[in-house]
Amino acid sequence: MRVLRAARELLTRERGPVLEDFPDDAPGGPAEDDEAWACPLPLPVPASPATREEAFLWQLLAEVGRLRTWHAQAVGKHGRTAFGVSGLGPERVDELATLIAAAAFDHLLGTPDGAAVEMPALLRFAADDLRAFYMEAAAAQPAARKPGPDDLARWLYGSTVLGDAFYMARDALAAHQDDRTLQTQGRLMVPGAYNRKP
Repeated sequence: MRVLRAARELLTRERGPVLEDFPDDAPGGPAEDDEAWACPLPLPVPASPATREEAFLWQLLAEVGRLRTWHAQAVGKHGRTAFGVSGLGPERVDELATLIAAAAFDHLLGTPDGAAVEMPALLRFAADDLRAFYMEAAAAQPAARKPGPDDLARWLYGSTVLGDAFYMARDALAAHQDDRTLQTQGRLMVPGAYNRKP
């Protein structure tokens, strides 16, 4: 209400246009307390499968599974999602997670039916869709304060199995000195601001 009153007062000024700072910060800005935002989602406990790769994939798919309901709630609430640049829908998120997990161990899988582009170019779009899936799901969860984009990115890259998968895939793909396409896909896996794990 104070914002509306302040805006109405600007309209009563004799000279204009008038630019004036409003004294309050916008909601959702930096928290006034020192408490950092943390995703309240309990992350999975690893099982004991046969290989390290299987264990990693299991952890990643379990993490994705725990986010599925939250993502569906976010889509229901907002009526849209940023997921889909890969050409696959959110119901096929496990396939995209499997592609990234395989790349983390330097294995390239085949292109899933319906994908927008062929492998290995699909890796970039798979990463984009997985980021959207995770961030939309995390933002939909109840919390003391709404997470900002930096909170979500720090959580994604610093506290999730998917974040680990992105770093591992980036390093595995970048090691292909003879294949610039794979090197490029590796560089696109993690945004520059998060080149080092938080």
